[in-house]
Amino acid sequence: MGKPGTYDVIIIGGAIMGVCTAWFLRNLGYAGSIAIIEKDVSFAKASTSLSAGGIRQQFSEIENIRLSQFGLAFLREFEARFGVDPGFQEKGYLVLAGDETLSRNYHAQIRAGAASRLLMPDELQARFPFLSTKDIAAGVIGEEGEGWFDPHTVLMTIRRSLKHQNVEMIHGEVCKVGLSNGKIAQVKLADGAQIFCGVLVNAAGPSAGYVASLAGIS
Repeated sequence: MGKPGTYDVIIIGGAIMGVCTAWFLRNLGYAGSIAIIEKDVSFAKASTSLSAGGIRQQFSEIENIRLSQFGLAFLREFEARFGVDPGFQEKGYLVLAGDETLSRNYHAQIRAGAASRLLMPDELQARFPFLSTKDIAAGVIGEEGEGWFDPHTVLMTIRRSLKHQNVEMIHGEVCKVGLSNGKIAQVKLADGAQIFCGVLVNAAGPSAGYVASLAGIS
């Protein structure tokens, strides 16, 4: 557990989003002080540990596709960068729909450079004979760049790397967010500790709404 004090950046949430925020800050050259606050260091109930670790490019918005492509590049480079296999299985996703929405999304994916393939019902039946294609208008499968990985391995690997990058890990639960002149200036933990900050990053996953409410953000 780190010692409460003052940090340039405080990140609430020590799962994948939180540790990746700290890791990228450091690897982009940020030299300020960083602390990550996490209430459950076992991560037994964290979305990261409970997720299937899926990654896909089949979205309707270009921005979402680009974000996924960024994550894909990071996963593909993960073992070379950290010396740990993230368990990435590039097996693809198959998405089915009964209307034209899927076809429109497919064209957005192609424009973004995704390796999506549009399959009509007869093609679906031939490729996946166990499927009933009744009422299916089309399907899209990611030929590459989609699949799943081991999220717990990725999380713990990045957390270990941060120990050598001057990132403080604080075990505690944020119960209050203090403002000064309309700007977030500190957080208070359930054990009474107060930690001051220049910037606060809310990476609390399903608890992000609660954390935001502590700062008066609805």
